[in-house]
Amino acid sequence: MNHLNPLLLTWQLRPLLSQAEGARVINLTSSGRRFARVNLNNLQGERHYVALGNYGAAKLVNLMTIYYWAKSLASEGIAFFAADPGGAATNMTAQMQPGFIPWFMRLLWPLMKLSFGRADPVTSRQKATRSSI
Repeated sequence: MNHLNPLLLTWQLRPLLSQAEGARVINLTSSGRRFARVNLNNLQGERHYVALGNYGAAKLVNLMTIYYWAKSLASEGIAFFAADPGGAATNMTAQMQPGFIPWFMRLLWPLMKLSFGRADPVTSRQKATRSSI
């Protein structure tokens, strides 16, 4: 699951973050989390795999972890935030194929890709970064 890297990085940096004034952790999430379900018996997608579903599940677990840490580590002076940058023209979205997404979204996928700002990918990515800045 695409969750362990940010989890481990944040945990390893925790002692330094606790000592820093104004320390904050910003986790980028995705609206894909809204359609996700976390199946604890199929974390690696061995039994059933839909790329966007697994991506959304990882983002949902990231968000749940940020909520937990924000509450449980508040006494350490670390602020935790989650930001959804929205759709953007990135290499990931450019390479997505219909088979990566649930069947009900496949009809709308061409329209969704248009909303990601394909005409000007640089501006699209700059706009997407604003929520995390």
